[in-house]
Amino acid sequence: MVIQFHSKTVYICKLKLAKGEKQFIITANPETYMLSKINKSINDILYDKNNLIVPDGISIVKTANFLGKRVKERISGIDIAEYLLEIANKNKYKVYLFGARQEVINKLINVIHKKYPNINIIGATNGYVKDKNKVMNRIKDLEPDIIMVALGI
Repeated sequence: MVIQFHSKTVYICKLKLAKGEKQFIITANPETYMLSKINKSINDILYDKNNLIVPDGISIVKTANFLGKRVKERISGIDIAEYLLEIANKNKYKVYLFGARQEVINKLINVIHKKYPNINIIGATNGYVKDKNKVMNRIKDLEPDIIMVALGI
């Protein structure tokens, strides 16, 4: 597991997007780590060296530093989302939104259209669908540049 600094996170995101490579970014909070201790799937995801873990919570930052992992700051999911939306707007990327309530998604789409007019939102699905695997297969077929997921841990 590698926890990245903010500047390094920005660099990795930009580099991977420019190369068209996939990157799974996890905004980890204390609940994430607690669940990883009892759920092997979550644990495997957190300790996959190909995934980017960012500390979404000051307690994660303090604990990491206590354990000898140098972590400068908390990086919230919203910080990463805004950064990715700026990149998407600049490069006219395709974005898919998955998660949250339908009303929240509708409001977000309106905000994105106003603030980031060059983004192509190719789809959006609320987080209350029963078959999430079916949604993920649909997203895969659409080939978005960025998928923003808000499903919680």
